[in-house]
Amino acid sequence: MATPTVSTKWERTISTKGSTRSTAYMASNKIISHDGLIYATWLEAPGRSMIGAFDESGEPVGTPMLLREGIDNHCGASLTVDQHGFLHAVCGSHNELPFDHRITRKPWSWDNWWTARPISDSPTYPSVVCGLDNRLHLTYRWWQNIAIRGGPKSYRVTPSLGYQRTRPGMSWDGFGHRYDPVPVWSDPASMIVPLVPNRYCQYGSSLAVDGLGRLHLGFHVYDQKYTERGHTVGYMTSADGGETWTNARGDELTLPCGPTGADTLESDFDGDIETAPFDMRASNVAVTPEGNPMIVAFHREDGHATLWESVPDDAKSGPVWRSTNLLPVLREHDEQRYFSMDGTVTVDAAGNTYVAAQTVSELGHWGDGDSEVVLLLRPSGTQSWHVVDISEHTAYVPNWHPSLERIASPFQTMGTPYLLYQHGTKGTGCETYDNTEVRLVALTVE
Repeated sequence: MATPTVSTKWERTISTKGSTRSTAYMASNKIISHDGLIYATWLEAPGRSMIGAFDESGEPVGTPMLLREGIDNHCGASLTVDQHGFLHAVCGSHNELPFDHRITRKPWSWDNWWTARPISDSPTYPSVVCGLDNRLHLTYRWWQNIAIRGGPKSYRVTPSLGYQRTRPGMSWDGFGHRYDPVPVWSDPASMIVPLVPNRYCQYGSSLAVDGLGRLHLGFHVYDQKYTERGHTVGYMTSADGGETWTNARGDELTLPCGPTGADTLESDFDGDIETAPFDMRASNVAVTPEGNPMIVAFHREDGHATLWESVPDDAKSGPVWRSTNLLPVLREHDEQRYFSMDGTVTVDAAGNTYVAAQTVSELGHWGDGDSEVVLLLRPSGTQSWHVVDISEHTAYVPNWHPSLERIASPFQTMGTPYLLYQHGTKGTGCETYDNTEVRLVALTVE
Protein backbone atom coordinates (compact mmCIF):
# COMPACT_ATOMS: atom_id res chain seq x y z
CA MET A 1 0.00 0.00 0.00
CA ALA A 2 1.33 3.44 -0.97
CA THR A 3 2.21 5.90 1.81
CA PRO A 4 -0.39 8.72 1.96
CA THR A 5 0.65 12.14 0.69
CA VAL A 6 -0.85 15.59 1.19
CA SER A 7 -1.58 18.31 -1.36
CA THR A 8 -3.52 21.55 -1.68
CA LYS A 9 -7.11 21.04 -2.79
CA TRP A 10 -7.88 24.75 -3.10
CA GLU A 11 -6.78 28.12 -1.74
CA ARG A 12 -8.99 31.18 -1.30
CA THR A 13 -8.18 34.77 -0.33
CA ILE A 14 -10.87 35.49 2.26
CA SER A 15 -9.77 39.03 3.15
CA THR A 16 -7.56 41.72 1.64
CA LYS A 17 -7.78 43.85 4.80
CA GLY A 18 -5.76 41.61 7.07
CA SER A 19 -3.56 43.10 9.76
CA THR A 20 0.17 42.54 9.95
CA ARG A 21 -0.55 39.63 12.34
CA SER A 22 -3.79 38.49 10.69
CA THR A 23 -3.38 34.77 11.42
CA ALA A 24 -0.67 35.00 14.08
CA TYR A 25 -0.22 33.71 17.61
CA MET A 26 -0.36 29.96 17.61
CA ALA A 27 -1.99 29.66 21.04
CA SER A 28 -5.37 30.46 19.48
CA ASN A 29 -7.45 27.98 17.51
CA LYS A 30 -8.82 29.90 14.51
CA ILE A 31 -10.80 27.30 12.54
CA ILE A 32 -13.72 24.95 13.30
CA SER A 33 -15.42 22.93 10.56
CA HIS A 34 -18.82 21.26 10.83
CA ASP A 35 -21.45 19.82 8.52
CA GLY A 36 -20.09 21.32 5.30
CA LEU A 37 -19.20 24.75 6.75
CA ILE A 38 -15.82 26.19 7.75
CA TYR A 39 -15.85 28.81 10.51
CA ALA A 40 -12.66 30.90 10.50
CA THR A 41 -11.49 33.91 12.47
CA TRP A 42 -8.74 36.35 11.55
CA LEU A 43 -7.55 39.87 12.37
CA GLU A 44 -8.10 42.85 10.09
CA ALA A 45 -6.08 46.06 10.34
CA PRO A 46 -5.24 47.36 12.77
CA GLY A 47 -6.90 45.03 15.32
CA ARG A 48 -10.42 44.00 14.23
CA SER A 49 -11.33 40.41 15.17
CA MET A 50 -13.43 39.02 12.32
CA ILE A 51 -15.28 35.75 11.75
CA GLY A 52 -16.68 34.30 8.56
CA ALA A 53 -18.24 31.09 7.29
CA PHE A 54 -17.28 29.31 4.08
CA ASP A 55 -18.62 26.30 2.24
CA GLU A 56 -16.55 23.25 1.33
CA SER A 57 -15.34 24.92 -1.87
CA GLY A 58 -14.13 27.97 0.05
CA GLU A 59 -16.92 30.29 -1.09
CA PRO A 60 -18.15 32.74 1.57
CA VAL A 61 -21.52 32.20 3.19
CA GLY A 62 -22.80 35.69 3.91
CA THR A 63 -20.62 38.58 5.02
CA PRO A 64 -17.83 38.33 7.60
CA MET A 65 -18.76 39.76 11.00
CA LEU A 66 -16.83 41.95 13.41
CA LEU A 67 -16.38 40.29 16.81
CA ARG A 68 -14.34 43.01 18.47
CA GLU A 69 -12.54 46.24 17.64
CA GLY A 70 -9.13 45.67 19.21
CA ILE A 71 -6.32 48.12 19.80
CA ASP A 72 -3.58 46.58 17.63
CA ASN A 73 -2.28 43.52 15.79
CA HIS A 74 -2.14 41.33 18.94
CA CYS A 75 -5.93 41.14 19.35
CA GLY A 76 -6.95 37.99 17.45
CA ALA A 77 -9.64 35.59 18.68
CA SER A 78 -9.62 31.95 19.83
CA LEU A 79 -12.52 29.62 18.94
CA THR A 80 -14.16 26.60 20.53
CA VAL A 81 -17.60 24.95 20.52
CA ASP A 82 -19.64 23.60 23.42
CA GLN A 83 -21.84 20.53 23.92
CA HIS A 84 -24.87 22.13 22.28
CA GLY A 85 -23.07 23.51 19.22
CA PHE A 86 -22.75 27.12 20.38
CA LEU A 87 -19.54 28.74 19.15
CA HIS A 88 -17.43 30.63 21.68
CA ALA A 89 -14.91 33.29 20.74
CA VAL A 90 -12.49 34.83 23.22
CA CYS A 91 -11.35 37.99 21.48
CA GLY A 92 -7.92 39.30 22.17
CA SER A 93 -6.57 42.28 23.99
CA HIS A 94 -2.98 43.47 24.25
CA ASN A 95 -2.39 44.10 27.96
CA GLU A 96 -4.60 47.15 28.34
CA LEU A 97 -8.19 45.80 28.34
CA PRO A 98 -10.05 42.60 29.29
CA PHE A 99 -10.76 39.89 26.74
CA ASP A 100 -14.24 39.77 25.23
CA HIS A 101 -16.15 36.48 25.52
CA ARG A 102 -18.70 36.11 22.71
CA ILE A 103 -21.24 33.26 22.26
CA THR A 104 -23.50 32.59 19.30
CA ARG A 105 -27.25 32.83 19.90
CA LYS A 106 -27.96 29.68 17.88
CA PRO A 107 -26.06 26.40 17.54
CA TRP A 108 -23.60 26.30 14.66
CA SER A 109 -24.30 29.86 13.64
CA TRP A 110 -21.68 32.55 13.23
CA ASP A 111 -23.49 35.82 12.44
CA ASN A 112 -25.59 36.38 15.58
CA TRP A 113 -23.82 36.70 18.92
CA TRP A 114 -24.71 37.61 22.48
CA THR A 115 -23.27 40.84 23.80
CA ALA A 116 -19.67 40.47 24.88
CA ARG A 117 -18.67 40.03 28.49
CA PRO A 118 -15.18 40.86 29.79
CA ILE A 119 -12.68 38.32 31.10
CA SER A 120 -9.60 39.04 33.24
CA ASP A 121 -7.58 42.24 33.20
CA SER A 122 -4.60 43.04 31.00
CA PRO A 123 -4.46 39.67 29.15
CA THR A 124 -2.91 38.71 25.77
CA TYR A 125 -2.77 35.55 23.57
CA PRO A 126 -5.97 33.61 24.42
CA SER A 127 -6.34 29.83 24.13
CA VAL A 128 -9.82 28.47 24.93
CA VAL A 129 -11.16 24.90 24.93
CA CYS A 130 -14.36 23.19 26.10
CA GLY A 131 -14.21 20.20 28.44
CA LEU A 132 -16.34 17.05 28.57
CA ASP A 133 -18.41 18.63 31.37
CA ASN A 134 -19.13 21.62 29.08
CA ARG A 135 -16.96 23.97 31.14
CA LEU A 136 -14.64 26.30 29.25
CA HIS A 137 -10.94 26.63 30.05
CA LEU A 138 -8.75 29.58 29.10
CA THR A 139 -5.04 30.39 29.29
CA TYR A 140 -3.19 33.58 28.37
CA ARG A 141 -0.36 35.90 29.35
CA TRP A 142 -1.54 37.92 32.33
CA TRP A 143 -0.15 41.33 33.19
CA GLN A 144 -2.12 41.97 36.35
CA ASN A 145 -3.34 45.57 36.56
CA ILE A 146 -0.70 46.84 34.19
CA ALA A 147 -0.67 50.56 33.44
CA ILE A 148 -1.38 51.55 29.86
CA ARG A 149 1.43 50.63 27.52
CA GLY A 150 4.24 53.12 27.92
CA GLY A 151 3.21 54.00 31.47
CA PRO A 152 5.50 54.05 34.49
CA LYS A 153 7.29 50.75 35.07
CA SER A 154 6.46 51.00 38.73
CA TYR A 155 2.87 50.12 37.82
CA ARG A 156 3.92 46.80 36.36
CA VAL A 157 3.66 43.61 38.34
CA THR A 158 5.10 40.20 37.57
CA PRO A 159 3.57 38.77 34.38
CA SER A 160 2.35 35.19 34.60
CA LEU A 161 0.68 32.50 32.57
CA GLY A 162 -2.94 32.97 33.58
CA TYR A 163 -5.71 30.37 33.75
CA GLN A 164 -9.49 30.58 34.21
CA ARG A 165 -12.43 28.24 33.78
CA THR A 166 -16.17 28.70 33.74
CA ARG A 167 -18.05 27.82 36.88
CA PRO A 168 -20.17 24.65 36.84
CA GLY A 169 -23.95 24.62 36.51
CA MET A 170 -24.72 26.66 33.39
CA SER A 171 -28.50 26.91 33.15
CA TRP A 172 -30.37 25.16 30.32
CA ASP A 173 -34.03 24.54 29.53
CA GLY A 174 -35.40 21.28 28.11
CA PHE A 175 -34.69 22.40 24.55
CA GLY A 176 -30.99 23.06 25.07
CA HIS A 177 -31.45 26.85 25.30
CA ARG A 178 -29.58 28.89 27.87
CA TYR A 179 -31.30 30.76 30.65
CA ASP A 180 -28.12 32.72 31.17
CA PRO A 181 -26.36 32.87 27.79
CA VAL A 182 -22.91 33.70 29.11
CA PRO A 183 -21.32 31.56 31.86
CA VAL A 184 -19.51 32.99 34.86
CA TRP A 185 -15.73 32.67 34.92
CA SER A 186 -13.55 31.84 37.89
CA ASP A 187 -11.03 34.36 39.14
CA PRO A 188 -7.67 34.30 37.30
CA ALA A 189 -4.96 32.04 38.67
CA SER A 190 -1.24 32.09 37.91
CA MET A 191 0.20 28.85 36.52
CA ILE A 192 3.76 29.90 35.59
CA VAL A 193 5.75 32.89 36.85
CA PRO A 194 9.10 34.21 35.55
CA LEU A 195 12.36 34.12 37.46
CA VAL A 196 12.69 37.90 37.48
CA PRO A 197 9.68 40.10 38.37
CA ASN A 198 8.68 43.32 36.68
CA ARG A 199 10.32 42.53 33.35
CA TYR A 200 8.97 41.75 29.90
CA CYS A 201 7.88 38.13 29.56
CA GLN A 202 5.95 36.35 26.81
CA TYR A 203 4.00 33.16 27.35
CA GLY A 204 2.87 31.12 24.36
CA SER A 205 0.31 28.94 26.15
CA SER A 206 -1.97 26.51 24.36
CA LEU A 207 -4.72 24.21 25.63
CA ALA A 208 -6.05 20.96 24.16
CA VAL A 209 -8.59 18.44 25.45
CA ASP A 210 -8.64 14.71 24.72
CA GLY A 211 -11.48 12.20 24.43
CA LEU A 212 -11.31 11.42 28.16
CA GLY A 213 -11.69 15.09 29.04
CA ARG A 214 -8.08 15.54 30.17
CA LEU A 215 -6.67 19.02 29.70
CA HIS A 216 -3.24 19.42 28.10
CA LEU A 217 -1.30 22.67 28.47
CA GLY A 218 1.78 23.33 26.37
CA PHE A 219 3.71 26.55 26.73
CA HIS A 220 6.85 28.47 26.03
CA VAL A 221 8.33 31.11 28.30
CA TYR A 222 10.30 33.98 26.82
CA ASP A 223 11.60 35.57 29.99
CA GLN A 224 13.66 38.73 30.17
CA LYS A 225 16.38 38.29 32.75
CA TYR A 226 17.78 41.74 33.31
CA THR A 227 19.26 42.40 29.85
CA GLU A 228 19.12 38.80 28.58
CA ARG A 229 16.31 36.39 27.93
CA GLY A 230 15.73 32.77 28.80
CA HIS A 231 13.56 30.28 26.97
CA THR A 232 11.64 27.20 28.00
CA VAL A 233 9.17 24.85 26.33
CA GLY A 234 7.08 22.95 28.87
CA TYR A 235 3.95 20.91 29.49
CA MET A 236 1.43 20.04 32.20
CA THR A 237 -1.91 18.24 32.30
CA SER A 238 -5.08 18.01 34.39
CA ALA A 239 -7.34 14.96 34.71
CA ASP A 240 -9.90 16.69 36.97
CA GLY A 241 -11.04 19.69 34.93
CA GLY A 242 -8.31 22.09 36.02
CA GLU A 243 -8.60 21.45 39.75
CA THR A 244 -5.08 20.02 39.99
CA TRP A 245 -2.23 19.83 37.49
CA THR A 246 0.53 17.26 37.01
CA ASN A 247 3.40 16.50 34.69
CA ALA A 248 2.94 13.80 32.05
CA ARG A 249 3.88 11.04 34.52
CA GLY A 250 1.23 12.15 37.01
CA ASP A 251 3.38 13.95 39.60
CA GLU A 252 1.31 16.77 41.09
CA LEU A 253 2.64 20.29 40.60
CA THR A 254 2.63 23.12 43.11
CA LEU A 255 1.38 26.21 41.30
CA PRO A 256 2.43 28.73 40.36
CA CYS A 257 5.77 27.26 39.40
CA GLY A 258 8.79 28.68 37.63
CA PRO A 259 9.55 28.26 33.92
CA THR A 260 11.11 24.83 34.49
CA GLY A 261 8.75 23.65 37.24
CA ALA A 262 6.59 21.44 34.99
CA ASP A 263 7.75 18.98 32.31
CA THR A 264 10.68 20.81 30.71
CA LEU A 265 11.14 19.76 27.09
CA GLU A 266 13.78 22.36 26.22
CA SER A 267 15.33 25.19 28.19
CA ASP A 268 18.38 27.43 28.29
CA PHE A 269 17.79 28.46 31.92
CA ASP A 270 20.79 27.42 33.98
CA GLY A 271 20.75 29.69 36.97
CA ASP A 272 22.57 32.99 36.59
CA ILE A 273 22.96 32.88 32.85
CA GLU A 274 24.75 35.70 31.10
CA THR A 275 23.62 34.79 27.62
CA ALA A 276 20.54 33.08 26.25
CA PRO A 277 21.50 30.92 23.25
CA PHE A 278 17.95 30.00 22.25
CA ASP A 279 15.56 32.07 20.15
CA MET A 280 12.72 29.63 20.42
CA ARG A 281 8.92 29.51 20.27
CA ALA A 282 6.53 26.62 20.78
CA SER A 283 3.64 25.58 18.59
CA ASN A 284 0.25 24.81 20.05
CA VAL A 285 -0.18 21.50 21.88
CA ALA A 286 -2.01 18.76 19.95
CA VAL A 287 -3.29 15.38 21.14
CA THR A 288 -3.45 12.04 19.32
CA PRO A 289 -6.65 9.94 19.31
CA GLU A 290 -4.99 7.86 22.05
CA GLY A 291 -4.55 10.98 24.20
CA ASN A 292 -0.81 11.49 23.75
CA PRO A 293 0.29 15.17 23.60
CA MET A 294 2.79 16.69 21.18
CA ILE A 295 4.42 20.11 20.78
CA VAL A 296 6.88 21.53 18.24
CA ALA A 297 9.71 23.84 19.35
CA PHE A 298 10.87 26.15 16.53
CA HIS A 299 14.41 27.52 16.82
CA ARG A 300 15.11 30.74 14.97
CA GLU A 301 18.76 30.85 16.06
CA ASP A 302 19.81 27.81 14.02
CA GLY A 303 16.74 27.03 11.93
CA HIS A 304 15.78 23.63 13.33
CA ALA A 305 12.47 22.45 14.80
CA THR A 306 11.94 19.65 17.30
CA LEU A 307 8.74 17.62 17.52
CA TRP A 308 8.21 16.49 21.12
CA GLU A 309 5.79 13.61 21.76
CA SER A 310 4.75 11.95 25.01
CA VAL A 311 4.61 8.19 24.35
CA PRO A 312 3.93 5.21 26.65
CA ASP A 313 6.96 3.35 27.92
CA ASP A 314 6.18 0.17 29.86
CA ALA A 315 9.81 -0.21 30.89
CA LYS A 316 9.63 3.11 32.73
CA SER A 317 6.08 2.62 34.05
CA GLY A 318 4.73 5.71 32.37
CA PRO A 319 5.09 8.07 29.44
CA VAL A 320 8.36 9.50 28.22
CA TRP A 321 9.05 12.42 25.91
CA ARG A 322 10.50 11.49 22.51
CA SER A 323 12.07 14.11 20.22
CA THR A 324 12.40 14.28 16.42
CA ASN A 325 14.49 16.90 14.62
CA LEU A 326 12.37 18.06 11.67
CA LEU A 327 15.11 20.05 9.90
CA PRO A 328 16.46 16.97 8.03
CA VAL A 329 12.88 16.29 6.90
CA LEU A 330 12.60 19.84 5.54
CA ARG A 331 16.04 19.66 3.94
CA GLU A 332 15.09 16.52 2.00
CA HIS A 333 12.34 18.63 0.44
CA ASP A 334 14.37 21.83 0.01
CA GLU A 335 18.00 21.92 1.05
CA GLN A 336 18.05 25.73 1.12
CA ARG A 337 15.34 26.25 3.74
CA TYR A 338 15.36 26.75 7.52
CA PHE A 339 12.50 26.88 10.01
CA SER A 340 11.65 30.25 11.48
CA MET A 341 9.61 30.52 14.68
CA ASP A 342 5.95 30.27 13.56
CA GLY A 343 4.13 26.99 13.27
CA THR A 344 1.22 24.82 14.38
CA VAL A 345 0.62 21.09 14.78
CA THR A 346 -2.57 19.02 14.66
CA VAL A 347 -3.65 15.37 14.53
CA ASP A 348 -6.75 14.21 12.67
CA ALA A 349 -9.17 11.45 13.70
CA ALA A 350 -7.18 8.90 11.70
CA GLY A 351 -4.02 9.71 13.64
CA ASN A 352 -2.21 11.58 10.84
CA THR A 353 0.11 14.31 12.15
CA TYR A 354 0.38 17.68 10.38
CA VAL A 355 2.94 20.42 11.04
CA ALA A 356 2.52 23.77 9.25
CA ALA A 357 5.54 26.05 9.48
CA GLN A 358 7.10 29.26 8.28
CA THR A 359 10.38 28.58 6.50
CA VAL A 360 13.08 31.00 5.33
CA SER A 361 16.15 30.88 3.11
CA GLU A 362 18.28 33.12 5.32
CA LEU A 363 18.90 32.03 8.88
CA GLY A 364 17.23 34.25 11.47
CA HIS A 365 14.64 35.81 9.19
CA TRP A 366 11.08 36.20 10.49
CA GLY A 367 8.34 37.64 8.30
CA ASP A 368 10.84 38.74 5.67
CA GLY A 369 10.35 38.43 1.93
CA ASP A 370 11.79 34.90 1.82
CA SER A 371 9.18 33.50 4.24
CA GLU A 372 7.15 30.60 2.83
CA VAL A 373 4.64 28.18 4.35
CA VAL A 374 5.23 24.43 4.14
CA LEU A 375 3.23 21.49 5.46
CA LEU A 376 4.72 18.29 6.86
CA LEU A 377 2.53 15.17 6.99
CA ARG A 378 3.33 12.02 8.99
CA PRO A 379 0.78 9.30 8.16
CA SER A 380 -0.66 7.39 11.09
CA GLY A 381 1.41 4.47 12.30
CA THR A 382 4.57 5.55 10.47
CA GLN A 383 7.70 7.59 11.12
CA SER A 384 7.92 8.77 7.49
CA TRP A 385 7.17 12.33 6.44
CA HIS A 386 5.83 13.99 3.30
CA VAL A 387 6.48 17.72 2.76
CA VAL A 388 4.57 20.03 0.43
CA ASP A 389 4.83 23.76 -0.32
CA ILE A 390 1.65 25.61 0.61
CA SER A 391 2.49 29.15 -0.45
CA GLU A 392 3.66 30.25 -3.88
CA HIS A 393 6.70 32.50 -3.77
CA THR A 394 6.11 36.19 -4.49
CA ALA A 395 9.24 38.33 -4.56
CA TYR A 396 9.70 40.41 -1.38
CA VAL A 397 6.28 39.42 0.04
CA PRO A 398 6.27 37.03 3.02
CA ASN A 399 3.90 34.09 3.44
CA TRP A 400 3.75 33.21 7.11
CA HIS A 401 1.76 32.71 10.35
CA PRO A 402 0.31 29.32 9.32
CA SER A 403 -2.54 28.19 11.57
CA LEU A 404 -3.98 24.67 11.30
CA GLU A 405 -7.45 23.66 12.41
CA ARG A 406 -7.25 21.68 15.64
CA ILE A 407 -9.49 19.97 18.18
CA ALA A 408 -10.57 22.55 20.78
CA SER A 409 -13.56 20.58 22.12
CA PRO A 410 -14.61 16.93 22.51
CA PHE A 411 -17.86 17.98 20.80
CA GLN A 412 -15.96 18.88 17.64
CA THR A 413 -15.12 16.53 14.79
CA MET A 414 -12.29 17.14 12.34
CA GLY A 415 -11.34 15.36 9.15
CA THR A 416 -8.44 16.63 7.08
CA PRO A 417 -7.69 20.01 8.69
CA TYR A 418 -8.04 23.39 7.01
CA LEU A 419 -5.23 25.95 7.14
CA LEU A 420 -5.00 29.74 7.36
CA TYR A 421 -1.94 31.83 6.58
CA GLN A 422 -1.00 35.46 5.98
CA HIS A 423 0.35 36.83 2.70
CA GLY A 424 1.88 40.23 3.33
CA THR A 425 4.17 42.50 5.30
CA LYS A 426 5.02 42.31 8.99
CA GLY A 427 4.88 46.11 9.15
CA THR A 428 6.54 48.10 11.90
CA GLY A 429 5.23 47.98 15.44
CA CYS A 430 1.84 46.87 16.73
CA GLU A 431 -0.54 49.58 15.55
CA THR A 432 0.23 49.64 11.83
CA TYR A 433 -2.56 50.02 9.26
CA ASP A 434 -0.76 48.04 6.55
CA ASN A 435 -3.08 45.54 4.86
CA THR A 436 -2.32 41.91 4.12
CA GLU A 437 -4.17 39.01 2.52
CA VAL A 438 -5.73 36.23 4.60
CA ARG A 439 -5.70 32.89 2.79
CA LEU A 440 -7.74 29.79 3.58
CA VAL A 441 -6.45 26.45 2.31
CA ALA A 442 -8.17 23.08 1.95
CA LEU A 443 -5.91 20.03 2.04
CA THR A 444 -6.38 16.54 0.68
CA VAL A 445 -4.65 13.36 1.84
CA GLU A 446 -4.56 10.40 -0.53
